[in-house]
Amino acid sequence: MVMGFRKRFSFWFILAVCSSWFGLSCGSGSGEVVNNNLGGGFSLGEVVVLDLGSSNQATVTFGALSGGEVFVFGLSNADVNAGSLSWTLSGATSADTSLEQDMAFSLHEADAANSTLEDESPDLTPSFHETLRNREEIIAAVTESQGDASFAVGIDPTVTNCGGGPSIGSSISIKIFTSLSGSSTATRSLTVKKVTSNAIFAVDPLVTSSIISDAELDELFTAFDDKIASEKSVFGDWDHASECRFTVAMSPVVNCLGASGGGFVTGYFYGGDQYDDSQITASNERSIIYIASPNPSGDLYCSGISLSKSFYLSNIGPSVMPHEFQHLINFNQRVFFDGHSSEASWLNEAMSHFAEDMDMSGSSYSFASVSEENPSRVSLYLDSINSVAFTGGTSLTQRGGSYLFLRYLYEQANNGNISGVSTGDAVLSGLINGANTGTDNIADVTEESFQDLLRDFCSAVYLDGLGLSSDNTYNFSGIDLRGSQDDNRGTELSGPAVTSYSGSSTSGSVNSPSCLFIEMTGTQVSSAGSEVAISGPSGAAASGVVIRAN
Repeated sequence: MVMGFRKRFSFWFILAVCSSWFGLSCGSGSGEVVNNNLGGGFSLGEVVVLDLGSSNQATVTFGALSGGEVFVFGLSNADVNAGSLSWTLSGATSADTSLEQDMAFSLHEADAANSTLEDESPDLTPSFHETLRNREEIIAAVTESQGDASFAVGIDPTVTNCGGGPSIGSSISIKIFTSLSGSSTATRSLTVKKVTSNAIFAVDPLVTSSIISDAELDELFTAFDDKIASEKSVFGDWDHASECRFTVAMSPVVNCLGASGGGFVTGYFYGGDQYDDSQITASNERSIIYIASPNPSGDLYCSGISLSKSFYLSNIGPSVMPHEFQHLINFNQRVFFDGHSSEASWLNEAMSHFAEDMDMSGSSYSFASVSEENPSRVSLYLDSINSVAFTGGTSLTQRGGSYLFLRYLYEQANNGNISGVSTGDAVLSGLINGANTGTDNIADVTEESFQDLLRDFCSAVYLDGLGLSSDNTYNFSGIDLRGSQDDNRGTELSGPAVTSYSGSSTSGSVNSPSCLFIEMTGTQVSSAGSEVAISGPSGAAASGVVIRAN
């Protein structure tokens, strides 16, 4: 799991707003215009789905209004290949450039400013994970097309993971990446601290008992070990080669991975570890996940990357292990068990972030509430929702969006609102075993169009926490998008960014898939002749709703 921003994606995503005589439009457009006649005022919190027609040309006609109403137009585009689309809103007042200034920023800058560990070093885990996921895609593609002829499965038969396993206090030699490019490794002799029926937990000797005691390590590892059976029951088995136990390797070398980029890495999984090291030299020939260690002084293995024990035990340690374990299961299920390609990086990361939410009560599990590390990512997403294509990469901002979208699907399945599945767990297992990837995988599993799912998701993101709608389609149960978060970071969520109609004219673009919210008062609608025009690019997978917000 990486914390920080992706240097690769620093595109400028700018919201463009313009029109004439209070018309809401999208580009010049052409084709038949579909009228949506709303009649009289509709009830508070009601969501009216608009018919944009095949050409995305429509008008919305309101009935008599008092002027005190507030309406929110929710616009979305589900075409993941469309890039940016222009939307315009204009009126008769003087130009107001504040909107353009507020919405013009890059993901690079947003993540650099907000994605830190205890407000210190930036988290570079997303960029490193992206590197590893790209490598795994290549490995999986070759394995799928040529079997094991090019990349031979190479679980070391001498590894004593079955039976009683290695003895406590013994040493195991592990190669750990030392660069974000994955071009170099360091070999460390780790000490086995705990062995269970599920895993071997080994710790770098640099992490002494003065940094974290054996009792604290045991409590941390036991809490994760108690989740393993449940995580397997939801996502699937990992053990394709009768290995019996996977390895959890804790080392400050992991922390230091991002040192050259001025940040840190909290953990990782690499599918290449399960192949012969004669073909993939970085391979440890075992199923293994790597996690950072507490480093209060910031001087273990490298200098300047500090991580307090208290924050490690409250946030990083409990979240990073289930996160990386999901990556292990996902890769092994898709590539080794099913012979499919590896999952799209954005969806793979969404599933790992969702795995962090698993909470145990005895032997029972639930995903009923959000874990400590997810609210801060969601906050980044909500603050720039119209500018972030959450399927377009794995920056922390994009992860906040993809995680929230997956949580929405999980909860809606449990609510009985998804056609193809009846439970949230069935969504997760279906995605793991799906033959397709990304949005196609989601459409296959849910038997719903991604366009419709995105439209309803956007409406829920706006309405959640307002108390305006009793329809569970438009509310989250496991996270409050308008409230304080118990995440040891002081995160406050205040809903998505909303543009207030001002009658001015500005222009720009919105990346897709994304959500755009434009607020208009009843007085403004009436001044526009009670009709609002919407125009979008012909052929775009666009959707629109009107929400009565006051």
